[in-house]
Amino acid sequence: MIQSIAGDAWTVRALVPAAPPVHGGIPRPRTEDAPALPEGVAGKRFSAVVPGCVHDALRAAGVIRDPDVGDGEAAQEWVGRTAWGWHRTLDLEERARGHERIDLVFDSIDTRGSVWMNGQCLGHVENQFHPWRFDVRGIVRTLGNSLAVDLDGPVTTVLERARTLGERPVNGDWTPYPFLRKSACSFGWDWGPKLPSTGIGACWLHAWSIARIEAVRPLVTSCSAERATIDLHAELEFAREGIVPDGLELEVDLVLDDGRVVTERARVRGASVSMVLTIDRPPLWWPRGMGQQRLHPLTVRLRCAGSLLYSWSRRIGLRSVALDTAPDADGSGAAFALRVNGVPVFCRGANWIPESPFPMRGDRARARGLLEQACEANLNMLRVWGGGQYEPQWWYEACDELGLMVWQDFMFACATYPEEQPYEDAIKAEARHQVARLSAHPSVVLWCGGNEDILAWFSWGFRERLREGQSWGRRIWLEWLPAICADLDPTRPYWAESPWSGSLDIHPNDPDRGDRHTWDLKLDAYRQQVPRFCSEFGQQSQPAVCTWRGAVGDEALRIGHPAIAVRQRAWGGDEEQYGKVLPQWFAPTEDFGAWVWQGQLLQARAMRWAIEWYRANRPRCMGALFWQWNDVWTGPSWSVIDVTGRPKPAFHAVRDACAPRAIALIPRDGVVHVVAMNDSTESWSSSVTIHRVGADGRAIRTVRVPFNAAAQASTVVCIAEDEVGGISDAACEVLVADCGESRSTHLPQRDALMRLPFREPLRECVRSSAGGRRETWRVTAQGLLVDAWLEPLWPWVRTHGNLRTLLDGESMDVEVEWVTPCSEVPVRTWVRCANEFGGHPIDPRAFRP
Repeated sequence: MIQSIAGDAWTVRALVPAAPPVHGGIPRPRTEDAPALPEGVAGKRFSAVVPGCVHDALRAAGVIRDPDVGDGEAAQEWVGRTAWGWHRTLDLEERARGHERIDLVFDSIDTRGSVWMNGQCLGHVENQFHPWRFDVRGIVRTLGNSLAVDLDGPVTTVLERARTLGERPVNGDWTPYPFLRKSACSFGWDWGPKLPSTGIGACWLHAWSIARIEAVRPLVTSCSAERATIDLHAELEFAREGIVPDGLELEVDLVLDDGRVVTERARVRGASVSMVLTIDRPPLWWPRGMGQQRLHPLTVRLRCAGSLLYSWSRRIGLRSVALDTAPDADGSGAAFALRVNGVPVFCRGANWIPESPFPMRGDRARARGLLEQACEANLNMLRVWGGGQYEPQWWYEACDELGLMVWQDFMFACATYPEEQPYEDAIKAEARHQVARLSAHPSVVLWCGGNEDILAWFSWGFRERLREGQSWGRRIWLEWLPAICADLDPTRPYWAESPWSGSLDIHPNDPDRGDRHTWDLKLDAYRQQVPRFCSEFGQQSQPAVCTWRGAVGDEALRIGHPAIAVRQRAWGGDEEQYGKVLPQWFAPTEDFGAWVWQGQLLQARAMRWAIEWYRANRPRCMGALFWQWNDVWTGPSWSVIDVTGRPKPAFHAVRDACAPRAIALIPRDGVVHVVAMNDSTESWSSSVTIHRVGADGRAIRTVRVPFNAAAQASTVVCIAEDEVGGISDAACEVLVADCGESRSTHLPQRDALMRLPFREPLRECVRSSAGGRRETWRVTAQGLLVDAWLEPLWPWVRTHGNLRTLLDGESMDVEVEWVTPCSEVPVRTWVRCANEFGGHPIDPRAFRP
């Protein structure tokens, strides 16, 4: 019996930090680390909602502002340094009485503190990443129970740990987050705000008798078109510890989507029960683009003498997954290629960060929308990055349904981590819980130890800064985690870190082995190297001007304005990210909107060039996961979707570059190769039309070349110059290749050196939905438009089918979708393009709504 105790009956108040040790001899934060509280906070209880965090409660009470508006981030800095006490009263429901056990369960507590009921301490908590369960028999009353969760300030906690245990290297000048099993990026990152919070996840009273199911792991140990085998493991807990009651039976039903039912039963003789299910002619689960995502309800029931005690259910998929790391024949390197159902998969994807800086509240609709946008962008993989969080169950269920493979990091990032107690037990408990929890999801295809920790130790100077004998995490990634994965889930590959070359003796970022993070090459320089798998690369850009306006107001919309500059968290600031880069590509600008567009356009180019390059070099390279997919606030970052859900131009470049079948113009060895990239499971017979286009947008020469591209391969169709002739004037000609919906454009030199005249395109709203939430805008070129982009002047919008080079007389239809209702119908728009940044003078009035 489950009695929820979540909801709005909670309160939260600031606490004075306590001095005595509470766990493992490690003291709690000192009083001097706590900040002065704003007026009206001390001694006051604020209404709170669970699941939720203290920031939510303080915002609702008007104590703090939205951290994404103005200087809201700086104004709440004291919150993460303050201890907070959560409290509610509750009555025990009548149906819960009479059971052998009553447990208090928290899905998550963020992060360090103690749980109390009726004045008794139930225990100490110190890990955001696994649930907490307390036996409250003899403590819980029928009426008037007092429940309290006291949580230390996360900032003061880690500062005290650093003093007590000794400081250790961590990325940048950030708060020493490795001392707390909490989402690292909540303390700030190079793309996001510093908003460390405390909070409580879903929670309930669980009344039960005799026995319950603790965890189920349905492991697909073998899978082919002829037969699949599931080794199902169930972990049980008994109401009377160590006593296995008679008459317990585990019953398993697997209902296949073709109507067949597979049933097994087993007598319970101990806390672990295993059984084998065999399925002939299994309906397989495939990643999107390779087949159907066939899911089958699996139900596990625990009975005693026929009476149901507990039931567990999930939808599972039948598939095999393996990681090919076979060495090259000449010993020069080793492969890194995922195989699903025995078929190699080129992974087209992105790195996922938490969808909110306050993930306890979890916006399910927003996260689902971001996943669906990943499908729209033709991605087949998301990497759950190790500086964030393990996502909730429904997130992985959505990935199962959508066919999005998940590269799952354990939560370690860019630091050295302590291996001593209590960390060893905490990390092992966390890992065992997460592996068991996620093992049912076919979308999860890889366990990875963490992000850039071994790389930092190897090449960032971290090992030189460690004290003699100081632990740094080696045993976590090379001993504890692989052992846990081998024990609980040997059906999925484990990879020690990202990046990782397979050995501490080889640079973790070796392009010839394992996966690589390519931050040492940018833009067209990506083409200087072919890694085996690129799991991070990216180019920073700004959010849309409309998004900036909502966060900082109109007055701040100027290049270098402090309200905007303060949100730049990347190394070197705007000067390094934009000041040194944009002038190399585009004519200088003083206009804020043009500056934003330059950065966005360059990001779009970088994403297209990198993805096309990696795909063109298949099978040596078998994956491209760019940094990053989503955003948590308004600020410069590497995301292709800003915090409002608005796709940047780079989103559309990714969509085109990741299309299962796409044409690309790729410079190599002084000529331009026309490459057909075919990730589909069938061969591709078609033809590509190649144009050499003049500055007026008219074709100087056009040739059609037939080709046949093998399935799951990239094929060089021809050399463009051999077909349409060499470019005679590099400032006034471009190459364009078309095949169906796929179009690729090649500029022979950088935009600043081009002389492409501009004639304002025609634009009109040609269609509006009955509900007024969608419009279709048609942009028609009058001359050549390189990278034409329709920009709606309304903040909460998405565009579909945007960003395309148009020849003279050509049109593109862009669908504008409102995320929130728009007060202007039709919405105002304007068209930007790369032409405005070349050597040809353009009237700036042309780029106004």
